[in-house]
Amino acid sequence: MNTTFEKRMKIFTNETHVPLMVNGKNLIKLQSICSQSKINLASYEKIPRYEVPEKELSFISEILGKNIEKTSWLLAAFQRKSKKNQANSDQEDSDVSIVNNPILVAPTSLPQIKEKIQNKYSRTFKPKIKKPALVIKCQKLSLEQYNKYISFMQMSNGIETTKHIREYKYFIGPGNNESLVNKVMRKKPGWTKVYTCHSAHLIWTQVKKLDIIETLPISTEPNEKIPVPRSSGLSMLPDEEWVSLSPLTPINPSKIRVYNRVERNFELCSKKRLFINMLAYYKSCGKDPFQYIPVTFHVINGCRDPNFQAFKTKFIEIQDKIDSEHDPYLKNCWLVKPGEATNRGIGISVCSSIAEVQEKLEDIEYAPGKNRTYIIQKYVYRPLLYENRKFDIRCYLILLCYNGNLQAYFYKDGYLRTSVAEFSLDNVHNKFIHLTNDAVQKKSSEYGKFEAGNKLNYAEFQDYITSHCDNKVNFFEDVYPKMVSIARDTIAATCTKLDPKRRLHSFEILGYDFMIDEFFHPWLIEVNTNPCLALSGPYLNTLIPKMLEDAFHIALDQFFHSDLCDFSDNRFVMVFNRGKEKLEIPISTENLPSDGENDGSDDEAN
Repeated sequence: MNTTFEKRMKIFTNETHVPLMVNGKNLIKLQSICSQSKINLASYEKIPRYEVPEKELSFISEILGKNIEKTSWLLAAFQRKSKKNQANSDQEDSDVSIVNNPILVAPTSLPQIKEKIQNKYSRTFKPKIKKPALVIKCQKLSLEQYNKYISFMQMSNGIETTKHIREYKYFIGPGNNESLVNKVMRKKPGWTKVYTCHSAHLIWTQVKKLDIIETLPISTEPNEKIPVPRSSGLSMLPDEEWVSLSPLTPINPSKIRVYNRVERNFELCSKKRLFINMLAYYKSCGKDPFQYIPVTFHVINGCRDPNFQAFKTKFIEIQDKIDSEHDPYLKNCWLVKPGEATNRGIGISVCSSIAEVQEKLEDIEYAPGKNRTYIIQKYVYRPLLYENRKFDIRCYLILLCYNGNLQAYFYKDGYLRTSVAEFSLDNVHNKFIHLTNDAVQKKSSEYGKFEAGNKLNYAEFQDYITSHCDNKVNFFEDVYPKMVSIARDTIAATCTKLDPKRRLHSFEILGYDFMIDEFFHPWLIEVNTNPCLALSGPYLNTLIPKMLEDAFHIALDQFFHSDLCDFSDNRFVMVFNRGKEKLEIPISTENLPSDGENDGSDDEAN
């Protein structure tokens, strides 16, 4: 007589039309037969766990070892509870019959496991007293906790949803690893992919589409809702930024759409606009802007521009300082960057003389009828090096423009991008030394030689600081908070210009690039729209999918309640809330672009 275990396994395999195999990783897996079955294996991970008799669980543990907690689909074989008339036969079943099970002893690449099992159960079996079943419990998310996070996020934007249809559509445009974005969205229950954006509730495109932005309605709500001081008690929504806006605007999720591009995002992502806005903001606050960004000049009219003359004066001043102080670290090196229509390190040069800079400025026209401007930026003095190579730090921020309110959440995790060549300012023309962009570094034959994908996580960086630097600095306590503060300043500097028409509704994931000097002072280099989502390295295989999942939970779940996520594990933290700010930021009119200008800064992932 077959055991209950064998019967249930037979039913399980008949229903799925796939066998159970044992592979080299000592895991039992489902595999399709000659691609005849198109079963989504990911669906088995969603099956809840059920009571498993201890004697049967011990056998599974023999094969799976420590991986039993990761194979919830196998435990689904025990979903059907035994009938009362089978209870007695269960007690009489012998573990010896497991050896003869044709499914479990099928040809395997691990014969030693099969031999071990046969030896173990070939001995005389002694009846055991049936013990109470071992219960493997699912970790259930609290609906109350989930609703609390959703409610507090909605109140911070002054909205409340009136209806939940739980059937939504999303459109993902091509480019920048759209397969990963699709994969993340497929995990959200209730969402269906569509191939045109007309009926989609979520629209995701790599390039900002002005025609899509124009379809977003404009908010008719009052510009200033009344902030009601309250405490959220949630780490993701710190009291310094969170506030409840009143009155709440009722929103029907079935009748709205959300777009992943913010109108006039170039106020942040254009090199020239970022500089102009940060300069005006810090001056309005009585701060020196060049304590947060390197010394910079924006040149509009080439060598005839007054700012170029100011650059020449500064260059001569630094040269005199070099000659008088004999500082071996002080170099008169400058980066020349196109002010618009550039990304991925294209057009950036390192120059060490006025003549070199002047030569770069001669390339004025970049499109018919459009003249190029330039950013001339001082090379960071004594940049901190990793294994004597240059690096920068990529961070993430999600910007929300919902219901006329503007918010920003900064991501707790990021990564270092290292260069492949040893650092030296004596060779300013080797881009593998000075530009850490993946688009540049991956062209080197030594890409990935020192670090997988030329990437490091924060913990690895901290270990390096502890073991190699004389100044024992805690990156997480001494450097990271300063980076967050500068990122917050960028939003404060542009909040009156981003989404000026208060459209309903848009969000955007931005990539922030910082450098650190040997004094562990962070410097903002640039802000990127459409940050690269390529999984170039084992660390990014984990970081970027998790970041996207967390971003979508914040951006979408406020409107579309589709799944229960654990917001306590969300790595985004609110750092700016326009609803709580009473900022009067001067709006610079210098070279102010039109609403339709795109600056070409989001054509490709950066």
